[in-house]
Amino acid sequence: MNAHKPTQPKKQIPTRMFVATATTLAMALAGTSGAATITDPSLATGAGNNIDPAGAETVDESLGTAQSTIEARSDLAVLQDFTGFATGGSNIVSFTDADRPDISFDWSGEFNTGTSGGANTTSTFATSDGSAMAQDNAGTGVNSSTLTISFGTFDGTSFTGDRTVNAAALTLTNIYGTKTGTVRFLDASGTLITDASFGYVGVGGDSNGDNPGTGQRKDFYFGWDADAESSVAIGAVEVTFTDAAGAFNSGIDDVAFTVVPEPSSLALLGLGGLCVLRRRRG
Repeated sequence: MNAHKPTQPKKQIPTRMFVATATTLAMALAGTSGAATITDPSLATGAGNNIDPAGAETVDESLGTAQSTIEARSDLAVLQDFTGFATGGSNIVSFTDADRPDISFDWSGEFNTGTSGGANTTSTFATSDGSAMAQDNAGTGVNSSTLTISFGTFDGTSFTGDRTVNAAALTLTNIYGTKTGTVRFLDASGTLITDASFGYVGVGGDSNGDNPGTGQRKDFYFGWDADAESSVAIGAVEVTFTDAAGAFNSGIDDVAFTVVPEPSSLALLGLGGLCVLRRRRG
């Protein structure tokens, strides 16, 4: 169960398809009851112990870039509270600060529309003092749901997945029963950067014993830092939950992300050359 950088991408989605999907999604949000737009929510910012801080659930297993590496970034922001998020579909977080990406949280598959996506204030579902985002698969048989966290731009009407971040992370809580899944970090075109699997492993799964009444439910950390790992920037994070039998509810918390990276020097030189070329042609 280790994160890795595959030599060959497992799946590639053309850029136009990736952006169009996000845009189409948000255009439908205005008329969807299971949707909300949260503007400038409270964030824990800067370097510090802001992912899985002391006083709440404690991570049992970490995958990907070390938590300490990502927490050391001065440009990091962590969403620790999901108050105001709507259940049953998708939510958009919008920032007036242009350096921060807007974020779309989109649920798909077989999920409980009455709970998934909204805030869960139960302490055993949160790795920080705020609420976590609820996840609850639907049905009693095999079922699967996916949360896609996309970075982009929201213009008040539609969301476009056109921005990237150099680091992102999250925690998953209360993983138990037959629940398994995968976290996938994708680039701007939807191509896989890295992935890691998670699952409940039975008795002793909760190494910290901090889930009262069970002592066996697991909490996970997943993170990726493109700078530390020498990879491309992150355009989205996908979390897929699968239950082999029944619906077992879990939480998503401490969604961390950096500011939108500055254009590279090479890109700026290219734009400068294009301007000169246009002037000459003019």
